[in-house]
Amino acid sequence: MSNRFLVAFTLFFILVTACSKEHLQHTDCNKLREALIAGNPDIVETEINKTLSGLSGSTDSKESVSLLATAISTQCNINAEVVCYNCIYTKPAQSEIKVFISSPGVQKGKIIDISYSSDQKFVFAGMHD
Repeated sequence: MSNRFLVAFTLFFILVTACSKEHLQHTDCNKLREALIAGNPDIVETEINKTLSGLSGSTDSKESVSLLATAISTQCNINAEVVCYNCIYTKPAQSEIKVFISSPGVQKGKIIDISYSSDQKFVFAGMHD
């Protein structure tokens, strides 16, 4: 009986420690919406990076940028569309997603810039009108 317990405990421990905190985070759509309306790039960065970390295959591909726009639209009910992929010729190149936020009395459009981290995963790079 103690061998079964030890095996079960070991398996449980491996499963729990194999999950990184990054994958356990969920985008807070209310925070994202409020930060976009207020023009707060720090909170937008946090929430966009949470979304990116939850996307499978969030590496260098046009499809991944489209998946991000789709995730913002479907999860947070914020209209988002890819403006361009790798169209900003910086090192590394950046892509742009335009988001449209509607709230009582407020209609805003913002551009979210997406770039690459050192391990070639997409990350938030900036936000502008």
